[in-house]
Amino acid sequence: MRLAPFIALLALAGCTTPYQRMGFAGGYRDTEVAPGVIRVEVRGNAYTSIETLEQYFHKRAGEICSGRKYDWRMDSGASNDPSSWTARQVGRSVTVTETPGFRKGWVTGVIACEGKQQVAKTTASPSPDKMQILDVASGRVANVSADIAMAKVPGSKRFAFVSDGKVEALTPEGHRVQVSTDKLDAAKALGYRFLSDAALERTDEAPRAPNPSAGADL
Repeated sequence: MRLAPFIALLALAGCTTPYQRMGFAGGYRDTEVAPGVIRVEVRGNAYTSIETLEQYFHKRAGEICSGRKYDWRMDSGASNDPSSWTARQVGRSVTVTETPGFRKGWVTGVIACEGKQQVAKTTASPSPDKMQILDVASGRVANVSADIAMAKVPGSKRFAFVSDGKVEALTPEGHRVQVSTDKLDAAKALGYRFLSDAALERTDEAPRAPNPSAGADL
């Protein structure tokens, strides 16, 4: 009997998520949501503590800022994978058993490196000390100070960051797409649902539109 691969798989299953870019077992990813402001997200498997994920958050922040000091705001929590169900029939009786999904932690936040040069301003961008945020209910974009944005948006059920002039949304068919801010009214009329920062945490595994006929980015 060849037990080695099976034993190796069990050992791997009990390991914490390593510090790595986002993958099947978790990791970190980051996005510039405004000039000089980076959104960092870290996710772990069921064996990785929130404290470890917070350490990964700050390690990634240190790498992004090249060792310089940085301002930061962070939120953390955990969510359960879907439960699985098994059925067993004995005679005319059927027993259904639920196996709860694994509980996995997450950490998300924004950082701003001290002394980092700002991206050159364009006519379509807010001023360097401003950030664009979206009110997902009304579909309206506002320019606010970085302090207000970082206080209101992370983990919010009402607001979302505008990144590179685009926001995240779900089509009526459930596909996740990006919508340009100049097409928000059209997307809303088509039944698109804009995703808040909190909703983005729950829909990271939502299917992206596979082709234009299924709901392309606007």
